[in-house]
Amino acid sequence: MHLLTAVSGTSDSISPVLLVTGLIGALSASLVILGALRALLLRTIGRRRNGYGRISRLGTGTQLPFFTSVLGEPPAVQHSVVKDDYMVPVNRDDPEWDRTSDRLQLKPQPRKFVISVFIDRDYYVQTISDDDQTVLAYSVTTRSRRFRPSLRPVPACSRRERLRRWRDPIHPFQPRIVLGRTRFADLDATEPDHVAPPRLRLRLGASSFDHSETAYYGRPGMYQSFVWSAGDVARQGPLGSVAKARSELPGDGWSHIGSSYAWPAWSELTEFRRFRRETAITNYTVCGAGLSLENYPLPRFGVGEHEVWTLR
Repeated sequence: MHLLTAVSGTSDSISPVLLVTGLIGALSASLVILGALRALLLRTIGRRRNGYGRISRLGTGTQLPFFTSVLGEPPAVQHSVVKDDYMVPVNRDDPEWDRTSDRLQLKPQPRKFVISVFIDRDYYVQTISDDDQTVLAYSVTTRSRRFRPSLRPVPACSRRERLRRWRDPIHPFQPRIVLGRTRFADLDATEPDHVAPPRLRLRLGASSFDHSETAYYGRPGMYQSFVWSAGDVARQGPLGSVAKARSELPGDGWSHIGSSYAWPAWSELTEFRRFRRETAITNYTVCGAGLSLENYPLPRFGVGEHEVWTLR
C-alpha cells in the first residue's frame, strides 16, 4: 500500500514536465511540417503570388543587395557601361578650355553604371546601379503568359480623388498597368484614337523590335519616370503588326507626334493606332530622380535577347 502511494506521488510530480516536453515536441514538429508545406506552396500554386509580392517591394534608391535579398538569388548577369551622364563646367586650367571665349563652358561628365539581370522562371528583373550600389532604375519583364504583375505609378487614392484627376487635365489619368494584359491604348484616359501619347519610340531590326512609351506624373509619381515597353524578348501577350506600324513612322528615335514637320498627324497613323490597341505591355521600367531618361545608359528598356538567350 505504501509502495503504491509512493509510486503514485512520483508519477504525479513528473507528469507536468512530461506534458510540457511533449507539447514542445509536438509544436516543433508542427512548425517543421508547416514550413515544409509553405515552401511547397511557394514552389507550386503560390509561386506567382509570391513573385507578385517580391516585385511589389522593389524600388529605386535602394541598394543592390536589397534586390538580391528580395528576389532570392544573386544576379545571373552583371556588367558595366560608361556613359556621359551630365555636363560640368570646364576649369580654366583644363586643356579643353577655349581661351577665345569668356562664356561658361561645359563638358560631358562620364559616369559608370552597373547593369544586373536577375532571372526567374516567370520574369526578368534588370537593374541599373552606380558605384555605391544604389539602384537608379529597374525593369520588370514577364516571360510567362500566366505571370501578370501589376504596377500603379501613383499610389491608390479615394474614388472622389480619382474622379477629380480623371476630369482635371492638370491631374492626368494614371492607369494600373498589368503586364501581358494592358494594351498601350489603355494608357490614354479617353479617346485613344484622337490623343497621341506624350513620347514614343518604335524600332524594328532584322530579328528584333521594341516599342516604348514614357510617362511622368511629377510629385504623385515620386518624381520618377516610367516607361512601358513591348519587345522581342518576351512575347507573352497580344501583339499587333510591328512592320505595318513601323512603316508609318519616319524615324526610330523618340518623338512627340505632331510636334515636328517630319512626323505626321496622329489621325494619319492608322496602322500605328491599331498596333497600340492590339499590343500588350510586357515590360515596365522605373527611373528614379537620380537618372533621367535622356541619360539612360542602355539602348533599350529591359533585358535584351543577347543578354539572356543562353539562360533559360
